Amino acid sequence: MLRFFKPASTQLEEAWREVRRRWLADAVRRQHEDQLFALKHAAMLGQCELWLAWENAPPENPPWTGPHYCLGIVAMVEDHGTLIVQVMAGRQLKRWAPLVAKCAEMIARQRNLRIELYCRKGWKQEFSSVWKMPVAIYRDLERIRVYPDPDARLARAAAHA
Repeated sequence: MLRFFKPASTQLEEAWREVRRRWLADAVRRQHEDQLFALKHAAMLGQCELWLAWENAPPENPPWTGPHYCLGIVAMVEDHGTLIVQVMAGRQLKRWAPLVAKCAEMIARQRNLRIELYCRKGWKQEFSSVWKMPVAIYRDLERIRVYPDPDARLARAAAHA
């Protein structure tokens, strides 16, 4: 069964082996393993929301052994009234891209935010047709953006004071 979820800290530790495998299997991300650990650290500190596309049923042709596997890694961070959704790594995008869109749209509506999606150039076509609200789609910069802009955070704090 396919699901898209935000793991709690305990779930993240349990899933981390598969998340790391997905990252290292990715042609672009495997060169930046340090970013994976920065992502995990930021997620555990609450500086970003880490979401996983996860399949519980074993694959037909398993690339490794194990009862579960990670299909996608997505980070979301709020910055300057915008929900930044960054699709980090993945496979079988057609299966879980609609789940990313549904989740991001729900968060954006609840928090009254615009959405910016960052993904690979070839993935834009997979993600461009699944949104119900306007989304700006950009090419991934091959670096992670998990920390909100500190100046924006200070400005928001000063406005509420």
